[in-house]
Amino acid sequence: SLEDTTYSFEGYRIWQFSDSQGSNPELIEIVDIENTIDEVWGIKNINGYFQNVLLFETPNQGLKRFIQIAKDYYTGMPLINGTKYYLGITAFAYNKNSSPQMLESDPSIVEVIPTRNPIDFSLSFNPNEYFVAEHTEGTGDGAVVAKIVDVLSLMGDDYEIRIGGGEDTAYYSIKNLSNNHTLIDSSTFFQWDTVSGKIHDGVIFSMLNIGRDSIFSQWGSDKPYRVKIIEEIANGSGILPEPVNVFYNLNSEKKWFISTTGLVTTKASDDSLQYLDIYNGIGYDDIEIRFTAEGSEYYLIDQIQGAANTPKRSHPRAQDRVPFEIWRVGSYNHTIGTPEQLYIKVWDVETADGQFSQDSTGKWDAIYAYSDPDTSNGPYQEPISDPSGSIINTKLWRLGNLIINGELPPEGSVIRITTWKPLSEGDVFVLTATAPNTNDKDAAKARIDQITVYPNPFFDNTFLYRDQERKVTFTNLPNEVILRIYSLGGQFVREIRKNDDSPWLDWDLRNYDNRKAAAGIYIAHLEMPGIGEKIMKVAIVY
Repeated sequence: SLEDTTYSFEGYRIWQFSDSQGSNPELIEIVDIENTIDEVWGIKNINGYFQNVLLFETPNQGLKRFIQIAKDYYTGMPLINGTKYYLGITAFAYNKNSSPQMLESDPSIVEVIPTRNPIDFSLSFNPNEYFVAEHTEGTGDGAVVAKIVDVLSLMGDDYEIRIGGGEDTAYYSIKNLSNNHTLIDSSTFFQWDTVSGKIHDGVIFSMLNIGRDSIFSQWGSDKPYRVKIIEEIANGSGILPEPVNVFYNLNSEKKWFISTTGLVTTKASDDSLQYLDIYNGIGYDDIEIRFTAEGSEYYLIDQIQGAANTPKRSHPRAQDRVPFEIWRVGSYNHTIGTPEQLYIKVWDVETADGQFSQDSTGKWDAIYAYSDPDTSNGPYQEPISDPSGSIINTKLWRLGNLIINGELPPEGSVIRITTWKPLSEGDVFVLTATAPNTNDKDAAKARIDQITVYPNPFFDNTFLYRDQERKVTFTNLPNEVILRIYSLGGQFVREIRKNDDSPWLDWDLRNYDNRKAAAGIYIAHLEMPGIGEKIMKVAIVY
């Protein structure tokens, strides 16, 4: 053998067997780690000679935690309700430099009996959908979704997903609040994954850091996509019940919209939206443009100075006022204390009339805003200095290239520019994995016809090979059932009771004296308290 005998876990193989002992294995699927290994080789004795041969190929697509099986791999036919199937899994490790090259575990075999849900089983949700967590604390942009894998494992428990760390070091922990058990501790795996994630309490949790993913989705860290949306949140009549996206869309009263200067000026796009972040100085702040009676003083960039004279240079104070104020109202750490009023510059490049005005196409002069470069002067105050002085520090520029098209919004209107915010310390989500109702008598009343019995008729020489038991099984039953068996002539044969969540109840084809029931037709009377009754016929053929 070779010297290197270190094996690394590579994947699983899923099998169907003909019995609980693992006979006649039939491969269902291979799942393995996504890496450079796509073939597994091993030594086989072929005609008396040991040869290194290809044992199997691997899909090399990554692990997954569950699969759906809908057919019998021996026959290729759909699974039959009430029939026993034996499924198993083996784990294998691999090292091409060892001998043998692959080690595989013995199969772990389970007996599976597919069936419908009991007639008193009901759900208040679609089992093919997801549970979505509520964001209860913090302002980061993120989401927690739980893929339902095993409905019967859901207990109605409450979960808390708490974020720790900062912008570049975020992690999360998930705790089951109902039993105080931590399911996931300090994970940095932020990704939509409803296949390979571990199953906890019947679900797979996916944690999405939407803010961070959105910021770096286009241009990367050199020029992050900070701006998320620009909305009208109030008009002249007051706060709107729902904000209106006004970026290249008309406002609530269909009188104006917002566009940007820059390379893209004719349509809305993620690229053109980012021109609002003129020098990448908006950070994680939200900005509000508030239309007030007083408005603000501002600085004027006139046409004579030309396009080469960027907003960063020194400019004179304008003689008029703009009818709005611009405020920095929120940031990455969820607060900046008192909101900060910003200084404003207007680029009078279109009209060149020395004031904030509208051109013949309906565009108003482009608007820019920045923080006071000299923090010792405190917040915005009037009169503003004249001239502005150069604002070279790009981190101070909060907003730029914004153009109002159409009528000016009236007093009381508020436009909010919202930025993407990564998840960080202080963001909390909560989720309830709603449990199924396993004693829904109203649902059961409407489903009594779904109760079945199998095999029916019972042929002793046909069904013994399947499970080696002489019985018929009543299925889809509710929790509480009293089964009474009578002969066709009305003679009492047997009474069997159940009071559990199982959908099955077996009759072993014996009477109340534990004697083998004779061949013939029997009447099965099922009494289901609070639900109703059902009468069925069962035939026994020897």
